[in-house]
Amino acid sequence: MGERSFRGELNELDPNVVLWQALVARFRAVSPLLAREAVFRASGNTDTPVAGVPAAPLHAALTDLLGLVRTNAWAPSVAWAAPEPDDADADEDVADSDNPEHATRNTQQVAL
Repeated sequence: MGERSFRGELNELDPNVVLWQALVARFRAVSPLLAREAVFRASGNTDTPVAGVPAAPLHAALTDLLGLVRTNAWAPSVAWAAPEPDDADADEDVADSDNPEHATRNTQQVAL
């Protein structure tokens, strides 16, 4: 969607609604996480109302974020922190080094 069409879509939204929520409700391809990130990049705050962000920087932020998927610069992933040594459940999380899943369990990030 071009910036002009995007501006038209934004103009139809209630100017007092939180922008990221309005984006999720209005556009099928926009998830809550994507909407919050785009609004933050465009305004510096995720709680900005629709009227608080001009269309151009918001369109640019969404275009940049969606472009990461199109160019394969981003892929879905899962990240987690390893248990702390003093964690009471840490013994349950220790994998057997002979187990083929050991490397995956100790990896900090795995692409999906």
